[in-house]
Amino acid sequence: QVAELTGHTDWVTSVAFDGSGKYLVSASRDLSLRLWDVHTHTAIACLIGSTSPLTSVHFSPSSAVVAAACADGSVRLWSTSSGAAVAALAGHTSAAACCMAWSSDEALVAAAAGDGSVGVWEAATGLRRVVLQCPQAAAVARITMSPDARLLAAAVGAPASCVHVFDLPSSSLLASPAVRGSVEQVQWSADGRALQDGHGDVFNAP
Repeated sequence: QVAELTGHTDWVTSVAFDGSGKYLVSASRDLSLRLWDVHTHTAIACLIGSTSPLTSVHFSPSSAVVAAACADGSVRLWSTSSGAAVAALAGHTSAAACCMAWSSDEALVAAAAGDGSVGVWEAATGLRRVVLQCPQAAAVARITMSPDARLLAAAVGAPASCVHVFDLPSSSLLASPAVRGSVEQVQWSADGRALQDGHGDVFNAP
């Protein structure tokens, strides 16, 4: 054990590092996020404003914004520099949101829920762009957007490990290939042309 970070008053449900590895954010059922300095092990800010327990947290690619998914299906955004809440995105479902993803340009933020649905919002306006539904009404374990934000992959671990690939402009389901190994390893190639698991390509973009 390197350090113990204390401050939350209820269960911690999710943690995430920023891109530099210098900062850590923790989400809790106590309705707050806490931003930590990894090197000094001190709390930098307590981010409040949520009215529902927080279930997942994710830094934007630039680390300027942190997004948190909530048990009521909503998503909230905070500025990491000021600690101020910047947006509250209305939930696309009543099921608890369980994982999140940003587009590489930070224009879009997505959250997946325990009922197999995925909501995608415009981060700047809060407008919900689309709601996608996986064939299985099961919890989504991981979502990831292609670098050009044209495709979204939603990985489901039960009853069988597979990933559902959606075309965002048309909201259509393109494919549902099986995943070899952990669904947590699913990611897009750097050029966005292939979706990969830990063993190779599972889908090639049209």
